[in-house]
Amino acid sequence: MSKKLNYTVVFPLELGEEDIGYKSVFELRKVINFNIKSTLMTNPGERIGDPNFGVGILKTLFEFPTPAIIGSLQSKIKQQLTTYINYIRVRSVEIIPDKRRNKIDIRIRFRILSSKLEDSFEMAIDMNQI
Repeated sequence: MSKKLNYTVVFPLELGEEDIGYKSVFELRKVINFNIKSTLMTNPGERIGDPNFGVGILKTLFEFPTPAIIGSLQSKIKQQLTTYINYIRVRSVEIIPDKRRNKIDIRIRFRILSSKLEDSFEMAIDMNQI
């Protein structure tokens, strides 16, 4: 009988069965999605002990989405994911701004190195819902 691999605990923290320990995450895809979202949403300097971690994506909602800003943001996302989530290989980062709604859609395509599977992450950030 094979044992499930416990990657991490569920965030926000939830008590496990019979209130012993915390619930665990057993699916690599969930861990990857959580780590990508955390990397995008964390502002540089916010993580104690690593001032370089984070994209600070929410700050970009206040900037006019010029091609230069979009290109810079795509580069920063690729660099951050390559550095901090080094068990995936980023294939592409697509950023689609909607200026009328103060919204951006982000699509990241990547390969999981341990399994060579292709996957993607999608996230919409809407200024009206923040």
